Amino acid sequence: MDPAVAKIATLVIFITCYGLVISRKVKIAYVALVSALLLLLILLPSGAMTPQQAYDSISWDVLGIYWGFLMLSIIFSRSGVPAHLAKHILHRAKSEGKALLALCALTAFVSSFLENVGTVLIIAPIAIEVARRTKSSLFVYLVSIAISANMVTTVSMIADPPAMILASETRMTFMNFYWFQGRLGLGIISILGAMAGLAALYFIHFRKMEKQVRIEEEKIKIDYAPSVLFIGGVLVLAMNSYIGVRVGLIGLTIGIIALVLGRKVIREMIVDFD
Repeated sequence: MDPAVAKIATLVIFITCYGLVISRKVKIAYVALVSALLLLLILLPSGAMTPQQAYDSISWDVLGIYWGFLMLSIIFSRSGVPAHLAKHILHRAKSEGKALLALCALTAFVSSFLENVGTVLIIAPIAIEVARRTKSSLFVYLVSIAISANMVTTVSMIADPPAMILASETRMTFMNFYWFQGRLGLGIISILGAMAGLAALYFIHFRKMEKQVRIEEEKIKIDYAPSVLFIGGVLVLAMNSYIGVRVGLIGLTIGIIALVLGRKVIREMIVDFD
């Protein structure tokens, strides 16, 4: 294939791929795999890329840690721990605005270590229940939670794919995100930014929400195993500069353990992964 034609075809595939991802009309995993296959069928015969270059271009470590922690986020969301923490916070909140601020802070904290979509799926049901009981706009709750989940993307190297890719390509360790070459790291800067973002949400909107929040006491069945795995996984990543294990293998191990812990919903865990 002529190199010029290959470039145009690559651009068309790129635009089509992102268009389908944005439309959400086709499962993202299928779009990505078909797009990658088409690119290989174009680039390999044209000589623009060798099979070895194609293999090396895949960020295996990113895929491993992303898959592992997303599997973990699924069982963590079902463990009862997030719901227990949120309800404990809401019991102490004196107004709807402070309750929503606390929910956003919890969202930001969880999203610092788990994938954004998984975090929103954990917190959203709680936010929906609070909005229903206070008879408030659900739009405000969901948008605020989405903002809180996204503004901590680089707080840690496992927060989201951009941070994972950055760490993988630059060989940054977990702790490099907080102290890098004798200076404050990206993670600290992101934490300060998140605090400023939460303050802005409160002073611009939340402080005007003065309705009282009343959440009835209820027993929540809690499984601490996912929390232990979560804490253990973060600690292993933090110490990995001394251990020297590929982060992809750490993510893969966490994912396999998560599948064992969530064996009752293992089919759903596998199918849900994009």
